[in-house]
Amino acid sequence: MAEVAKQAAEVDPLKPRININLRRFPPPYNPYPVDYNARVHGPYDPARYYGKAKIQSAWDIKLGEIPSKLLAFDRNPRNVFGVFSRCISRYTARHYRAQKMPINFFMQLMFFTMTVNYIATSGFFSTGNGGKRVQRRYRFH
Repeated sequence: MAEVAKQAAEVDPLKPRININLRRFPPPYNPYPVDYNARVHGPYDPARYYGKAKIQSAWDIKLGEIPSKLLAFDRNPRNVFGVFSRCISRYTARHYRAQKMPINFFMQLMFFTMTVNYIATSGFFSTGNGGKRVQRRYRFH
């Protein structure tokens, strides 16, 4: 009787019954990048690149090196998605998820929506009657 009461006291109701190690998922189902190691890199940051190659900043590239850098870049969909994902994570961490949210997030959002609205209503992409471009109704006046 004492052993049963002791085992019941040791059971944590919040602890999951199945112990799952997230790093042991097969690669398509693994939520982390391949090169991420929690012991080396610490907590996971979605805005950081964990690959082996050092990515050079866009401000440090000379104009003559731009074509060679673009041709050397691995353009498979997974890498392109990773670049955009890291960019969005950096932006949201800096402008949206900050403790004191700066006003530039709202200003950029407003400027983006105004630009999209202007392009949509100006008839820039449409032919015929789109937006402000209308057909000529009179021949001489």
